Amino acid sequence: MYGFYPNGYSRFPITTEPGDVKLFQHSAMQFLRPAQELQHLLQTIASQPGFARQVKEAASLNQTDTVKRLIRSMGVTTLGDVKFTPDGLLVVFQSNDKQACFAIRLSLCW
Repeated sequence: MYGFYPNGYSRFPITTEPGDVKLFQHSAMQFLRPAQELQHLLQTIASQPGFARQVKEAASLNQTDTVKRLIRSMGVTTLGDVKFTPDGLLVVFQSNDKQACFAIRLSLCW
């Protein structure tokens, strides 16, 4: 679902010149903020049992909006999608910049 191309399509053959790295660099630069937000979310879940419990309880009640609100309350602005199952949580981080070509998938077991 969330592969190398977040929009679900492949762009082969490569449409830019091999020496043109502008989009590549732009994507890398845009990756930094979601990576920092992901790290902060992980640290919060790991160090605050109350927060972790709130997320898990909301998920167990199928309250997707509440889970998203809790994640955003940790300062996450690049939240792409949230899914959960009885086994765990999947959070997708994506840049708000449509030119950036990446997505970060975080999958955690309960």
